[in-house]
Amino acid sequence: MYGTEGFVLDRKGIALIEIIDEWRRCAMASMTIRNIDEQLKARLRVQAALHGRSMEEEACDILRSELSVASGGSGSLVETIRARIEPVGGMEFDIAPREAMREPPYFDVVTPWD
Repeated sequence: MYGTEGFVLDRKGIALIEIIDEWRRCAMASMTIRNIDEQLKARLRVQAALHGRSMEEEACDILRSELSVASGGSGSLVETIRARIEPVGGMEFDIAPREAMREPPYFDVVTPWD
């Protein structure tokens, strides 16, 4: 039986296409995390219970919210590199002396093949 907008409907009028799309959206890869500190696991369990979710749902939500936020970096590659290198001592380089700029090339010369 067909409903509005050409969706195939089941007996209760639920659009099966929408159910399939939701299933595809929820069908995700699984991941196993080993060697978790017991205190961290306990904190995750408590936080999940407070939010009325399973530990797996809570961990997914934490990962999703943390990884979906744009990094708060300065936007400058130099500053990002400096922030990573300075804690381990950094490095100082001597700046090489510059030479005078050379004359620009002259392109108005007629070549034999013109």
